[in-house]
Amino acid sequence: MSAPKDTLRRYSSIVVDGPDRSPNRSMLRAVGFSDEDFGKPIVGVASTWSMVTPCNMHIDQLAREAAAGADGAGGKAVIFGTITVSDGISMGTPGMRYSMVSREVIADSIETVSGAEGFDAVVAIGGCDKNMPGCLMALARLNRPSVFVYGGTILPGILPGSKKECDIVSVFEAVGRHSAGKLDDAGLHAVEVCSIPGPGSCGGMYTANTMASAIEALGMSLPDSSSQLAVGPEKRGDCRRAGEAAVALLKAGVRPRDILTRKAFENAINQTEVSVVKPGLQTADRVGADYASGLANLHPRQARGALKKRISRDADAGANHSAHVFALQGNAVEGGGRAEIDDHTGAAVLFECRYGVHDAVCAHFRGIVVMHRHAGFHPRLDQQRLGIKVPLTDLTKNRIKWRHHG
Repeated sequence: MSAPKDTLRRYSSIVVDGPDRSPNRSMLRAVGFSDEDFGKPIVGVASTWSMVTPCNMHIDQLAREAAAGADGAGGKAVIFGTITVSDGISMGTPGMRYSMVSREVIADSIETVSGAEGFDAVVAIGGCDKNMPGCLMALARLNRPSVFVYGGTILPGILPGSKKECDIVSVFEAVGRHSAGKLDDAGLHAVEVCSIPGPGSCGGMYTANTMASAIEALGMSLPDSSSQLAVGPEKRGDCRRAGEAAVALLKAGVRPRDILTRKAFENAINQTEVSVVKPGLQTADRVGADYASGLANLHPRQARGALKKRISRDADAGANHSAHVFALQGNAVEGGGRAEIDDHTGAAVLFECRYGVHDAVCAHFRGIVVMHRHAGFHPRLDQQRLGIKVPLTDLTKNRIKWRHHG
């Protein structure tokens, strides 16, 4: 097959041009294509909408805004869907085993639809922990002019009586107080019913907001996309501009791999907390950015649009005991492991599943380190594959993160 002459329709022209593509066009007419539309570049709009989680319950509306922006800029938008799962809902259950898998399913599905249907450009809209890196991985693989849109963060709830703001962390803390006997059933229920008032990602610098900041710092979303609320005119405008930008990138010939450079990844890692390092390295691996990062101290500086960070590396000087993340070795982590560091030291009690961890915390173990092992990434394998040079530290000399407010 000869190369398409229309550079703006490099992929869609193969699908819809010529007498032999009459059946293809006939099917597309049923979903809204006109004669004029067949001469326009097709912009796929990947929507992660579902009613599985509040993070994504509004994304169908945002997808329509992005489609309107692409249409207004001279393209023809086609909205399609992919899956999402909620870490916040599946945590502590066997369902959490599907979390990391879902990221790959999302990336695969967006790549599959875009490739099969001949989209010339793509807008992807995500709002939860794994669909955001999943979207970005797909855009990097496809390497077609693309823009990512963050679905936005949730508004806080208001606790009746005290009128204090509350969010998902308020609920986790309430569970801790309840298990410690400091909060009764009615008090726990009161926090539960008011903390998640509507659409949007969890209201804190957790995975979704961290990934949003990283993606903006990478240059794959528009300025301020990471700092906007899920509801309101700012986010609707962001989506419409993203649709327009996808067409503009197509005309300019700018593709994701032109943006996702080593410098871009360094910028993203410098501006976001360590939870972005692993998915960031995964995306870098997809585009061949040849980026290897040491685990580092990260000191937050809150600012609009991104979380400013200062990074210091001390790999050559040995273990830095003020660091937040350590790669570990020892008899409790055969082959190596990863730990997030906090202020608890002591003998380690090991659990092979999340249920035991939860029971141990609620039973108020004191003066020990509660460990959940055989989860997460393998530091030795990741060091070899990605070239990460991090001192492996004896387990007994480090501290394992234990969040419990009871």
